[in-house]
Amino acid sequence: MRVVSWNVNGLRAVLKKGFLDWLGSDSADVVCLQEIKALEEQIPTKDLEAIAALGYTADFHPAERKGYSGVATLSRQKPLFVTKGVAFERGEGRVLITEHGGFTLYNVYFPNGRQTPDGPDPERLAFKLEFYAAMLETVEEERAAGKNVIVTGDWNTAYCEVDLARPKENRAVTGFLAEEREALGAYMEAGWVDSFRRFKQASAYEGL
Repeated sequence: MRVVSWNVNGLRAVLKKGFLDWLGSDSADVVCLQEIKALEEQIPTKDLEAIAALGYTADFHPAERKGYSGVATLSRQKPLFVTKGVAFERGEGRVLITEHGGFTLYNVYFPNGRQTPDGPDPERLAFKLEFYAAMLETVEEERAAGKNVIVTGDWNTAYCEVDLARPKENRAVTGFLAEEREALGAYMEAGWVDSFRRFKQASAYEGL
């Protein structure tokens, strides 16, 4: 089973730039998209039909606000169950949950802390940290119930210095704040595995 995650920054935009060619040539069983910025009815019918013709079932969870956020999951085998949204996402279209028999998949677009000329937006940063904590509690409950769980998506935080080009210059910038990295680190401390670091054989705590 191969799962791919991609923040497309506008699904309609990437559909005009070869997304379907890539989808047809890739071997992914499940494709998780974040920041789709569109309602399902805003996606051209011909593109939805092309996705289906490539063998994918498409599930969408857009934000209530048009042109903002939103996630979509494309699955070669239709999910057994689909859950769109969680209470703590505030209608921003950030969490799409699909059941695939052997595992439960969370496609998540974690909030951005929102940087302003005066620094991180305190209200938005608080929401981001609350979201991290609530999501961890949610998936921990799933794991405690005996489920195999995958959490994928755009985490909007660089965890280690090696994860960005200029770590020293970004320590006061949202996306690399100490409290954001600590919130992400809570997942590792709880026993969750960063698959990228596992595949690259790098320490999950490198650069902290």
